[in-house]
Amino acid sequence: MKLIGGLQRGTVAPGDYRFYIDLFDRLPREVGEDGKLTRFVAFDNLADGDGRTTFLGIEVDRIDYVPEGMIAWDLGPDCLTVLETVGGETRIVSQDGLDWSWRDVCCRTTGEFSTPGDQHFAMTANSYVVPGRQPPDEQVYLVDHDPSWPAASDEISRWLFDRLGPDVALRIEHFGSTAIPGMPAKPVIDILVQIPSLAAAKQAAIPRLNLPEWEYWWYSDHMVFIGRDTLMGRRTCHIHMMPAGEEFDRRLAFRDYLRSHPKDAARYAELKRKLAQTHRDNRENYTDAKAAFVQDIVAKANRGSNP
Repeated sequence: MKLIGGLQRGTVAPGDYRFYIDLFDRLPREVGEDGKLTRFVAFDNLADGDGRTTFLGIEVDRIDYVPEGMIAWDLGPDCLTVLETVGGETRIVSQDGLDWSWRDVCCRTTGEFSTPGDQHFAMTANSYVVPGRQPPDEQVYLVDHDPSWPAASDEISRWLFDRLGPDVALRIEHFGSTAIPGMPAKPVIDILVQIPSLAAAKQAAIPRLNLPEWEYWWYSDHMVFIGRDTLMGRRTCHIHMMPAGEEFDRRLAFRDYLRSHPKDAARYAELKRKLAQTHRDNRENYTDAKAAFVQDIVAKANRGSNP
């Protein structure tokens, strides 16, 4: 796997995506070959905690030139070679031994590896792209509730279970706004998958969903896979994978409470419509702006189950 990109070290404020946004813009223009399928790949040294090291790059066939201010990683079976351009000359700046914790080389390589000095890098993003192609529209658009959404969720769930197997997909639930009757929502089905552990699921799920129509993103306590109707097409589903626990229960509690409390469901629908207008161009801000309401509903649900 050969990647050209950038390195970020140190603590980053929550919601600060400037490192990613800059590279998402620059790499296809400065490195990617127009019209050719490639992908963005990120590795994080998760052992660093909040101050961790992140590398984000775009995959290339060969490393002939590294743009100024960027670096390249050549990840071989047992060696990590780092290259940079200095004074107009691209050259090797370091080579270290490489020990893959797991590695899948079917189609395009995925995996997790360690280097000397207790550096353990986990794959935290895997997103396919065709440089030069128009990126998808990612604005926030709500539609009226579609009664076909539960059936679509069932179809996705069956496909996931067949793909992942019973040892990984311990439980599959339809959640989020598309799972609440009458609720307006973005037309994207949210699926919650209970997994035995993040370590076990990564090794199984990332290779099995390593497809051009799927993106993988790591969060601090769960994994998300974004399904699209075609490569770089519209979003059709979000697959959230996490072990059983408080966060898993919280997401289902929110769904179940609004299913049985229409007044609060109506308040949520009104809030969503308002926020979809004010945060049309930013999905993250739209989601963050709902957090206080979600927290309040979950607290009500917990009080109801624990009188």
